Amino acid sequence: NLARLAVENYTKDPGIVADRLFAKKNPNDFLEELKDPAFKLPKKSRDIYLFLPNRMLNIFPTVGLFSNLDLVSGKKGDQPFFYKSDRFKDDGKILYFGQGLALEKEKGILHIGKGVTPIKRFVVVGYTKDGKLQKNVQTLSEDGEISIIFMQSYNSFLILDEKMYNSLFIKLFVLGDYDKELFDLVIDSPYAKVYKLKR
Repeated sequence: NLARLAVENYTKDPGIVADRLFAKKNPNDFLEELKDPAFKLPKKSRDIYLFLPNRMLNIFPTVGLFSNLDLVSGKKGDQPFFYKSDRFKDDGKILYFGQGLALEKEKGILHIGKGVTPIKRFVVVGYTKDGKLQKNVQTLSEDGEISIIFMQSYNSFLILDEKMYNSLFIKLFVLGDYDKELFDLVIDSPYAKVYKLKR
């Protein structure tokens, strides 16, 4: 809803999005209003696309910080947990990710510095030879708050909490999970994905 509202208003007056779209209302209340499926939107005049490049993963923690700010007070919420490991070591029993992170494979426990936490899920995603995304999700502990994703095509691991796991970018780019009533997948490659907004 916000994408359609912002784009249609921007085409009429570029200043309205940056200066006036949120000016008359509390931004937090306005974002809640936008969640309503019955929210009245301007008439569609053009297509909207989401471009999701792989390189976004390198700045994803910073994006997460900005999305965790209260728009009225500027107060920071809890910092989401996200770590990307391209250089890891596997000794058979323990997978070392760096920065004090290590997975005890048999127990499904992640060591974070001196602490430990159970892994919620372990996910393997990768592309077949004909370019199809494949995903294997293994649930390890319902009580876990951290998931690990192995991205085969990049030989990289993502270690992330539930908030980051359920973010739009991870769902659409990494996992290929999307609402087919809202989006059409237009381009699907290891380098970038492009989704077209249906509404």
